Amino acid sequence: MLTAVLLLQAAFPQPILSPVVPEGLEGPAPVVQEADDGGIWTREADVGITKIEGNTETTNAAANLIYGWEGDRNKWELAANYSATREQDDTGDQTTTSRLFVYQGTYDYFFSDEKNLYGYAKASKRTNKPDGLNERIDAGVGLGYRFALYTDAQANVEAGASYVIDDKINTATERSPVFRGAYDVDTPLSEDISLTNVGEFLNGDAIETYQHALGLRWTMNDTVYLQFAYTLLWDNFPAPGSVTTDRIWVLVLGASF
Repeated sequence: MLTAVLLLQAAFPQPILSPVVPEGLEGPAPVVQEADDGGIWTREADVGITKIEGNTETTNAAANLIYGWEGDRNKWELAANYSATREQDDTGDQTTTSRLFVYQGTYDYFFSDEKNLYGYAKASKRTNKPDGLNERIDAGVGLGYRFALYTDAQANVEAGASYVIDDKINTATERSPVFRGAYDVDTPLSEDISLTNVGEFLNGDAIETYQHALGLRWTMNDTVYLQFAYTLLWDNFPAPGSVTTDRIWVLVLGASF
């Protein structure tokens, strides 16, 4: 097995306008930087590649981009996530068995200076055609609550309504309002290591999905970090011939700036 982890670092211009972390695909909490106006910027990029040779020829790739800002009462975040698996059989033919794209944007407004209760608006798009998902578009609003746990740990819980368009291969497109529940727990384990758990549940008519991301992150210095993430994706109504559960394992090297 040959594992290569590549570092992707790009400079983003200052925005005129909140990560999207991919909800449910976000991974561990990113390193943040204070902005000149008193807010906090979040800007980071990472990439990872794993290649296996021998009895099985497999290449796994992943990349993530996060761009966001948080001020006194407002927070917004934009995120993009990519994960793919490509396999080669005995004859030399190569097949892409999974190619997942996730794009997401969120906006939070806190109702007090304590920054506990907030309202949110979010929109996301997910595609994974090799696994039967042409696209899933989700847009919704709701309420959230942020609270402190033990030591420096922090948690967010959200509940609201979303409108979902779910288009799968060989299946009629589903359009339905759904209930949305989500959580985000950030737990520092030491000065340089943190653990996060992020999840989202959508439920309504013929749409019932759950996604959970577990992330372990080692901040190596002010810029570079190493991150391991495990993501579980469950769909109670998969496309014909597809299974209900997908699992993604990712190890990436990234940079915050």
